[in-house]
This record gives sequence, structure tokens and C-alpha cells, in this order.
Amino acid sequence: MHPGKLLIKTASEVPDKLAVIEDERRVTNKELLTRATVLAARLREQGCGKGCAVVLFLPNSIEFVVSYFAVMLLGGVVAPADVRLAAPELAAFIGATRPGAVLTTAQHKQVANDAAGRLAFDVEVVDVRGLLDGAEGMDSSVDGFEVEGVLPGDDALYLGTSGTTGARHVVVLTYSQLDLFPETMHAVLDTSESEVIGMILPMSHISGPIVCNEAVLRRNPIVLLDVSQPEKAISMIERHKVTWFHGVPAIFQVIFRQAKGQPSRLRSLRFVAMMGTIVPVPVLREFSECAPNTAVLQGYGATETSPLVLLMRTEDARRKIGSVGKPTPRCEVKVVDDGGQELPAGQIGEIVVRGPHVMKGYLNDPKATAEVIKDGWYHTRDAGYFDDEGFFYIVGRKDDMIITGGLNVHPGEVENVLLEHPAVFEAAVFAVPHKLRGVILKAAVVLKSGYRTKEGEILTFCRERLADFKVPRQIEFREALPRTKMGKIDRRSLTAQA
Repeated sequence: MHPGKLLIKTASEVPDKLAVIEDERRVTNKELLTRATVLAARLREQGCGKGCAVVLFLPNSIEFVVSYFAVMLLGGVVAPADVRLAAPELAAFIGATRPGAVLTTAQHKQVANDAAGRLAFDVEVVDVRGLLDGAEGMDSSVDGFEVEGVLPGDDALYLGTSGTTGARHVVVLTYSQLDLFPETMHAVLDTSESEVIGMILPMSHISGPIVCNEAVLRRNPIVLLDVSQPEKAISMIERHKVTWFHGVPAIFQVIFRQAKGQPSRLRSLRFVAMMGTIVPVPVLREFSECAPNTAVLQGYGATETSPLVLLMRTEDARRKIGSVGKPTPRCEVKVVDDGGQELPAGQIGEIVVRGPHVMKGYLNDPKATAEVIKDGWYHTRDAGYFDDEGFFYIVGRKDDMIITGGLNVHPGEVENVLLEHPAVFEAAVFAVPHKLRGVILKAAVVLKSGYRTKEGEILTFCRERLADFKVPRQIEFREALPRTKMGKIDRRSLTAQA
């Protein structure tokens, strides 16, 4: 359903129910609609309309949600950008999406203006709070505002992503694909009007739009959580009785370890869903112990797949720990070898996906699109397998495979063993040059607080559990591992530093 029309419907039926909670600020569904309509009208006055992209250079905030629905009411294209981007990065994204306006806040306006100044065309940078002046006092501005109709195949989202080569693409998702996340959540996890959604990932990634749609459809409040302040985040979960949230493992490490020994503080959580990178089984078990009444689930997908294509059901979570679940409704997933031949259960190959979840393509880049979508199948470049019951497991990026002495080793397999060591908190395995073998395996290890061990002890631990060629030849102890902006371990940085 059209997100703008859905918001109008929800606001008319439950106007006083809370829509978004940000610290002590909050807006009801009626107030959200009013502000979104005011902003849409003012954007329309500035020339933004149906099919027009609008960049949201905004932090997680009420203003982000308002801006998202304002662009939807216009039948436009939301192009969210991470506020951590530097001016040259933001300029590249604006240049690719050619927006009618860039919405930001006073805090981030200097970077946005710097980015706009680097472009060969003019684009207006606007403080969204200035455009919203006076909106809080209006009872309603819906009357007389003409909501733009859209077709299912019209562009709805432009989302920046980094490919395996490090090159940045812009994913195009359509209005019909906005329905897929709510459909999946309800079908697999039985989400309902009683949920309270925690939002802890950057809303500038695909998480923001999909959670906005889920919240308005199910009439759920969104509670904004700040991972940089874990105690405050837990207090918000406890105070507002958050029932679920999703994120990457690094976020869960912060939240669950802050709440360790205080499981009652997380008792409102019905489930949490991890995605974005592999979660080792020892880490999953630790999380489950921190929140024994919460189903700790894994899912899998990408920005290019709207995003979820595999998701674990709550009833299978403990029995199939380590799995990312089964295909979501209307989605086909299979495992293929390098020649594109489908592989049977238990054999590792590339995960490929087909169905309505697959993106329309990369914006203005048919060559890059054709490289990843072949005969309707999106090639994820992730390596994985499925078991005899049809549950899928991800072992890592296909490109991360290390060939040492002519033998293939996937870092994820070695990292899982390292994380079983009682002293190891985090581990990353990568390749370093070697005269005879071409490359050898090296492991960067972060120890748990208060623990000490030696390189030889860890290597002995690995030799007892791995084939000799899979055992790292070097162990490097670190205070922390380098991470990407999404919280994933940055292997390229480790390799470059070696």
C-alpha cells in the first residue's frame, strides 16, 4: 500500500496513539501526519513532486520519520544518506541521485553545503526544522493536500551501498517492494498491533524506511535508541516496553553486555533479529543467556533484496542456533557453484536469490546491474549452504575465501573456532603474503576483559579443532578490531595494515 495513504489511514483510525519516541520528544500518528503534510506541501512549493528524489541527510530522529513520509506523500523518491559521510562522499551520492532538495539539520548543514558546492549542478540544502516551523500548532493540513498516486514499479528508494570492490552503487527499490518487509515480519514472526519497535540502526540505511512502513501498517510506536549510550538505550527499552529490534552483532554486544546480570530489564523483548554479518554460535549463546526470555534470531539479506530473504522463526531459534533460517514468503533462494549449477544440501557455494525482493537495479548503471542479476537471480557473493531440513547457514563473503598452498579456507570457519576459546572476545582471520605458500592465515584477536593468554595456547587450541592448513600461522593481539560504518569487521583494513 502507498506509505503516504497508509499514514493517512492510520492517523484517522488511531490519531492519538504514539508514532515516534525520541528521548523526551514524541509525536502521535495525527501529529506525524500533520508535520509530514506540511513538509510535503512546502517541498512541492520548491518544485519537488512525483518522481523527484529528496536526499535525507538526517540522524535518527522524529524529523527523519516526518521527512520520509513527506516524500512518500509527494510520490517522490527517498534518498537517505548517513550523517557520518564526509563532504566528498555525500557529494558523490547527491551527484548520483540528482535530488530536488537535500533535507538536513543545522548540525549537519555545513557538511551538506560543502558537498553541494562540489557539484556541477545546483541543489538546495534545507534545514528541515525550518520548513516545519509552525507545523506543531496545526490541527491538520491534510484537507486540500493532493496525495500523489504511484504505480507499483515506480522508484521509491535510492540507497547507497558499497560493493565487494569498494565501489559505491545506488540501489533502486520500488513502491511495491516497500510492502515486503511488513509482509515478512507478519508471516514469519506474527508481528501485530501490540508491538513496540526499537530503532537502533542508522535510519539512513534500508532499516529506516522499512521500519517506518512496518510501524505505520501495524500501528506500532518507534522508540529511537542510541547505541553510543547503552545504559540509556536499555532504560528506553525498559521504560517503553520495546518488544523487538534488529541490528548488527556489534550493537547486540554493547546492549546485552550492558544488561548482563539484569535480564529483567530486557523482559519486554519478544525477539531480537541479527543481520548484516555472521554471528558466531558462542556469541549467540552468550546473548541468549543475557536475555533468556527473548528469542535471539538471525536473518539474512542485502539492500539489493529489500532486504530480508532468509529469517529464523522463534520456535526454531534454539534448535537451529547458527542458522539464518529459511526463505521468506515469495522468495526463492538456492546455492550454486562457480559455474552456476545448483548444489545439494551440505555443500558450500554462492547464495543466489530470485523473486519480487530483488532490486530494480543499480541507478543509471546497467552494466553493474547485469553483473549481479543473471537470468533473474541476484548473485549475493556470499558463501553458504543449507541442511537437510532446508535451514540456511552463511559462512562469509565468497570474495573472502583464502587460498593458501592451493587449499581453500574460509575465514568464518576459523573465526568460529577462535571464538570458542574462553579468553577470546573477538577474532578476525585474513591473509598475509608468504614466499612459499603465496599467503598464510593470520588472526587478529581481542581478549575478554580480565583474561590473558599466549599465542601458543591459541594455536594449540586451533590445532585440536581444525585441519593443519586452516590453523593461523600468526596471532596478533589487539585492543579492538577495525570496523566499517555498519559495524562489520573491516577485513580490508586488516589486510592493508599487515
